[in-house]
Amino acid sequence: MAHFCREVLGPIVPAVFGTCALFCSILGSFMCSFVSIEEINSGNDVYTGIWLKQQIYLVNNTDTGEGWSAFKGCGSYPNGLEYDGNWKTAAAFTIIAVVLGAALCFALYFAMCMVIADSVWKLFGLLLILNALFQGLTFLFLASNACSEDRPFWKSKSLLADFFELGGGCQLASGGNLSIAATVLWFVTGVLTLFTPNPSNEGLSLLSEEKAEAKQDNEEDLADEAAAEEAIAAEKAAEDAEDDEEKK
Repeated sequence: MAHFCREVLGPIVPAVFGTCALFCSILGSFMCSFVSIEEINSGNDVYTGIWLKQQIYLVNNTDTGEGWSAFKGCGSYPNGLEYDGNWKTAAAFTIIAVVLGAALCFALYFAMCMVIADSVWKLFGLLLILNALFQGLTFLFLASNACSEDRPFWKSKSLLADFFELGGGCQLASGGNLSIAATVLWFVTGVLTLFTPNPSNEGLSLLSEEKAEAKQDNEEDLADEAAAEEAIAAEKAAEDAEDDEEKK
């Protein structure tokens, strides 16, 4: 049983790594703090994400823009916003990485209780490594117009644009750091899967061995019982022969 647990339950390690990668991918890709942009006048950071942006409003002196604050929540981008090619590509790969990663994570768990071919198990590992590339392509967002001086989503907010002066470019924030972690974890999960034996083969092999051992033990028990019965029969025959001789 210890051997069974070691060989069959061992593949749960890549499944756990994959689960961690999936959570990092979801949180990093869909939160509103993928990157931060410095607001030069105040020195505060403005956060935005691939799908959502941080809500911002003015408080106190709306004539000078002093005392602005960021609402602790996420909001959607305005309708009609122009997304460039890099932004659209990054958004598409957030979906691909999460959907493919989720499917592969479920496959890793179910592989421990169903029969799959060795080639399919290896394919899981290769797809997980490929998913690391897909996750990495979400960083094309840094090269999009969201991080350029153009920033169409900012210009659409005329009041904020009049008072605020944003620095150039973007810096990775918590969402971006989670996406880095997801990229690394997808790659590690893929490598672990490639170097982990197919659990269905190991399980079937061990179960076959256990059945063979049980069958052999049963046959030995039957043989012992048959030998014991033969010995008893022989002893009884000898006793009967002795009784016959005594009667004669």
